[in-house]
Amino acid sequence: MIKNGEKSITTVRSMKRFYTISIVYFALLNGCYPQPLEDTARYEIEFQSANILSATKSCENDQWKFTVETDSWTGNGFVIMATDARFERHPLSSFEAAEDGSSDKLRVFLSIIPDWQDFSAGSSTGWLCSDEETLSVTVAIQHALDGQVTDCIYWGESLWTDFSLIDECNAWE
Repeated sequence: MIKNGEKSITTVRSMKRFYTISIVYFALLNGCYPQPLEDTARYEIEFQSANILSATKSCENDQWKFTVETDSWTGNGFVIMATDARFERHPLSSFEAAEDGSSDKLRVFLSIIPDWQDFSAGSSTGWLCSDEETLSVTVAIQHALDGQVTDCIYWGESLWTDFSLIDECNAWE
């Protein structure tokens, strides 16, 4: 026997079904129905050792900028800025990789700070724009899977052997 204020199980189920159908009906009338997914391309990426296709360095308005373009995906890379007295190592990060793995672009922006001892890898440097002529700069890219250096270039004097196990690094003009 149902007491005053209680609802039967059948009544509750009917109300739930009514609300569910109402919500679905409302959604369909207002265009809120599942859309078919776009046809997304599927690529089978075969990771290879990336090579540097182009590289630029510039220093303007108290900021260094390094940009590298490669012929396949990378595992990112790094920049070493050095003289005989000291060096800094900064990460290069991918900012535009081809969906099919056929290219990658990496870069880093480094603000110049007054005290070189306060440099922060990936964001600031103690090297001034006026140091460019005496500075040795090495740019290296890493394999997408194992992180091993696959290619590198340098400007200035070759100090690469001081910082790596790789045999050679090519001068970049």
